[in-house]
Order: sequence, then structure tokens, then C-alpha cells
Amino acid sequence: MVNTNNLQLTESQIIPIFPLHSVLFPRSRLSLQIFETRYVDMVRKCLREDSGFGIVLIRSGSEVMKPGEKLDVQRTGTYCRIIDWDQLPNRLLGISVEGICTFELIDLWQVEDKLCMGKVRLRNHDGITAEPLTVPEEHANSVALLNTLAQHPEISHSGVTPQLTNFREVAWLLSAFLPLPIQAKQQLLELSDPGSRIELIEQHLLEMHE
Repeated sequence: MVNTNNLQLTESQIIPIFPLHSVLFPRSRLSLQIFETRYVDMVRKCLREDSGFGIVLIRSGSEVMKPGEKLDVQRTGTYCRIIDWDQLPNRLLGISVEGICTFELIDLWQVEDKLCMGKVRLRNHDGITAEPLTVPEEHANSVALLNTLAQHPEISHSGVTPQLTNFREVAWLLSAFLPLPIQAKQQLLELSDPGSRIELIEQHLLEMHE
């Protein structure tokens, strides 16, 4: 888990942006293979400065930039920090990141090396430094479901141990762990209230069983 003691998250920041066909939630983790020079340099800078970057879902375009291709991304993403890195057997750089808080993307541009930079408004109330919320009694089933999902080998091997007493974290990790369509996950990310997230998750689960 990311050490929160040295996090200095002002509401408005300019950060590197990593567009992906993935959605990351606070406290969830993602493994990435880094091979483009712009991202290798970004990772080195983040490690050197103990800083992070933003992950946003691609609406249209590809993760590997092609000449003349236009990139369009969602406007709600997640600020993350690197928690581990290594050289993979294929000699690429492998990193693991953990989500810190969600953000609203205000502006997006590219610098000389084609790295995307963004002006963002961090939603610190929807992040790991926010005060934990007690789980309402009516959502005890959500806690039980998350506890079951956390036992799955792929999830347990990620190193994420859910804090089942924190309603924020229950909503984040259910959103991350459940096998929902990517656009459904983006909808969940755009919410910031854990109760609203749980309600939308329940709707999606009902639709999956109809």
C-alpha cells in the first residue's frame, strides 16, 4: 500500500497522463509494461521525484500512438503512484501502480516527446487520504461479496488487502474487482459517493443475471 505520509495532493495540479484501455480505482492496483520512450522517461521522473501520474480511459484511439491518429479520453481518471518496478523477462520495464484518488481532467496537451500532460482537479474526498466512512448496515452484503472476491487467486496475489470497515474502500474495490464492462467501470469512477457506487453496482449485477 502507498505510504500516505509524504503525499502532498493539492486540489489543482499539472501531472503526466497515461491514456489506457483500463480503469483504475483508488486502492486498486494495475501492472503495466512500459516500452515507449516517453513513458520510460515519465516513470524515471516519477521514481526520482516520488511523484505520480494520471490514468484515464481512452474513448477513441490507441495506447501506442500512431501518426495522424487523434486521441480522445474520458474526463474522469485516477491519480496513481508506482509501488514496484522491475525489468521483465522480455526486457521491458514492468511497473505496478496503486490508485490514490480520482480527478477531473480540465485540460490535456502533448509536450515535445508526445507525452500527454493534463491540468487536473484532484477529488481528494474520493481518495485514500479521505476520512474513512463506516459501512451502513444495509450494505453488509457488499462487504461479504468483497471479502469473497478478495480470496480469488488473481486478486489475492495483487497484494491488496481490503479494509472491510471503510465504506469508501468497499465501493472502490468492488468496482475494481467485479467483471463489469469497461464502460460500466468508467460510470462508477465518475461517481464519488460510495453509496451511489454501490447502488450502481447492484444495478449492473441485476442486469447481468437477467
